Amino acid sequence: MLFFVLPPLLIRLAPFPIPKIPTLLFAAALCLALLLRDPAFDRKRLGLSAFPTGEAKGIFLRSLFVGGLLAAAIGFWEPALFFSLPQQRPLLWLAVMALYPFLSALPQELIFRVFFFHRMQPLLGDSRLLTAASALCFAWLHVIFDNGIAPSVSLVGGLLLARTYRRTASLGAVSLEHALYGNLLFTLGWGVHFYRGL
Repeated sequence: MLFFVLPPLLIRLAPFPIPKIPTLLFAAALCLALLLRDPAFDRKRLGLSAFPTGEAKGIFLRSLFVGGLLAAAIGFWEPALFFSLPQQRPLLWLAVMALYPFLSALPQELIFRVFFFHRMQPLLGDSRLLTAASALCFAWLHVIFDNGIAPSVSLVGGLLLARTYRRTASLGAVSLEHALYGNLLFTLGWGVHFYRGL
């Protein structure tokens, strides 16, 4: 469990900036190597194209619902941020739309769903407690951004993503859902709370 708790705290308290994306990719590569060396791990869970029947529809419907909630929250609390990134920096927005699914969503899901569930399931069982623990660790990761919105939003998103993975056991399905949530977040305006440099 220290693997999920200690690194975000160290990044947050470090007296010098630690590069976020390279650190995330290194952690994901480490988790992948540990999973592949474990004979008890079912490698089918790593299939990016393995979608359970009918799951894509549910993912897109949840994304529409989440997008509506995000739009309402941003419009209520920080209306000046609404669609700020695509309007003010369209090229950066396009880069985020293209790269976020692969450089952020996919490695996070490998760590906080595939690796977390595999390691913690023997301890917590296939239960709501496992889902909640995954969401809490995922939310805790976002303390590195030094604001209250990032962990709060990530807790809700983490619960949805953990439920999807618990139901599907599919890295592809949960990474798609995460990518949609993240791209909506950056498009609608709250990406500023989830970015402090690479």
